Amino acid sequence: NIGQSPNSIPQEQINLRSATNNYGEQPQIFHQLQDQYAEARVVSDIASRVLRKKKSVAIIYRTNAQSSILEQELLRRGIKYFLARGRSFFERFEVRLALDALKLIYNPADNDAFKNVISTPPRNIGQKSIEKLERAATDGESSMFESLSKSHILLLFPPKRRQALEQFFQLFDDLTRAFRATNEIGSCADTTQDKNGQESSTNFHSPPPGSVS
Repeated sequence: NIGQSPNSIPQEQINLRSATNNYGEQPQIFHQLQDQYAEARVVSDIASRVLRKKKSVAIIYRTNAQSSILEQELLRRGIKYFLARGRSFFERFEVRLALDALKLIYNPADNDAFKNVISTPPRNIGQKSIEKLERAATDGESSMFESLSKSHILLLFPPKRRQALEQFFQLFDDLTRAFRATNEIGSCADTTQDKNGQESSTNFHSPPPGSVS
């Protein structure tokens, strides 16, 4: 229960602490901290000290939402960990996809990130189209993203597929420009306005069954 001071602990927790002491175990230590980031730092500090003397330590939290900040802090400190139950925050499909989108915004020449992002959510762009674009990019000695700015490459695709590719390029080109203008990824957020003033969203979710080419 890090984050609570002794005065704010419900009476049943105080009684539990006293009962625990009766069994000869060490008393619980409560910290009053500013936010979840401070909590992650304190927990990691304690874990580091314990690991100097013991092979392992358990960190127990109430909700899965708390794991991401703890994982970030443990990774930052180089502390190896595994989740006894559940899935790591960074292994979730939507998180990996969002990270690939950020990679593409930061470095449009990252073809691996491009291939992961362009197919999800569904954009009427299937695997065959992606492979055709990759071959054209290789022949033209350019990245897949840069190839979408070349009209002679876009003409290789039928109208509907070409339109989908143009929309994808425009979306991430706008996001990349926004990032470079401020050097802050937060300026990109997860949406951008298209030319008609309509909001275009980069929603990340597991792809539905079925595919297009």
